[in-house]
Amino acid sequence: MIILLASKSYCANGGGISSFGKDFINIYNKDNQVVLFTGDKYIKAETDNFELYNVDWNDYSLANAKRIISLINQIKPDIIYNSAASLLSLITPYLNNEIKILSISHFVNGKLANTAGFNSKYIDTIVTLSNYGTKYIKNFFHIKNNSKVSCVYNFQSALGDADFILNKKKKNNCLIIVYPGGSSAHKSPDVVFKIVSELLLTNLKFKFIWLGNTKIAISSLSPKIKTIKEMFPHDDRLIFTGQISRFEAQEIIQSANMFLLPSRGEGCPISLLEAMRVGTIPLVSDSKHASRELIENEINGYVIPIRKPSLFVSRIENIILNHSRYGEVYDNCLNFFSTNLNSTIWKNKMDGIFNAKNKHKNRFSKFNHFHYVLKLITFKMLLKKDRIREVFRSIKLHVFFRKFHFIKK
Repeated sequence: MIILLASKSYCANGGGISSFGKDFINIYNKDNQVVLFTGDKYIKAETDNFELYNVDWNDYSLANAKRIISLINQIKPDIIYNSAASLLSLITPYLNNEIKILSISHFVNGKLANTAGFNSKYIDTIVTLSNYGTKYIKNFFHIKNNSKVSCVYNFQSALGDADFILNKKKKNNCLIIVYPGGSSAHKSPDVVFKIVSELLLTNLKFKFIWLGNTKIAISSLSPKIKTIKEMFPHDDRLIFTGQISRFEAQEIIQSANMFLLPSRGEGCPISLLEAMRVGTIPLVSDSKHASRELIENEINGYVIPIRKPSLFVSRIENIILNHSRYGEVYDNCLNFFSTNLNSTIWKNKMDGIFNAKNKHKNRFSKFNHFHYVLKLITFKMLLKKDRIREVFRSIKLHVFFRKFHFIKK
């Protein structure tokens, strides 16, 4: 079977979409021929045993649309999996009617969800990463066919030495807390800033590791403040890694006792699954996305109101002071991953979707210029609305840190 993965990105710094793409190819390239279309000028490595094409998903011209359709016709895939490739969403109605086309919504709403659900009539299945995401897609695109949208959580491969890693960190004298969100507005760095600031005022023994860059959104508005890192006093308990490789991040997450992710918005964060597969205790927000669905409060982690950072602090303090009492939470976290989120379970669900009957409306027999232009106008309007929301979030975050900087002075 030929599977075409149309991905927005595949480079190492491409975030969750790239990580998903790599994991997807590792799973499906064993028994199938996987072809990758990526939009980030990825350079093929010697170990990559798949066919690679670099395409421009943001070039919506008629010429580029026709070129990619022609390229797909040459490859003749049995399945196309759209992973946030915007132009593919636009050309779906003009692809061969025999091709099964799936799309994945990497975020609960907004641009990535809208890209996944656009032209839904001509798609066989839209895969969401949470029940909240399913509800958004169905409502926004007025989809009444329940089988058209399927919730399948992300996955990670189980580690053979997970029990050993877990038992080792249960014995840590200095507990490690990791936050993987960098300065991304969706990951709530302002909330994390409040949590860490309060923790640093205590005499508790811990190590807090802030993964990723700390550049403040729209820092050009205020040249005097550039990074979140410089907002903190020097304290050996606080470590900023800057931009590091996925492998390095995984190593840190696996060594941690607590995984802090108070996100405002998510899909199904792969970093959370990387933490859960070795029993790292998750502390997530109550915002409506997959994290809240995967964590049962006080059983396999903690779901805490995002508007109450002090509750995150008190829980972290309690874990540090009463560490021996949390053995069951560690174990439940690992057990939940093993029975719900490993790669074997995910592949079984995806195989079922791949093998299901086609559910799409008959596609056009040839490229329709007028239909394409009309759809393009609608799509660009959606993108513009999403962009405005993103800018607003960035400005709000910038104001938060600028205000703190002013008070500090």
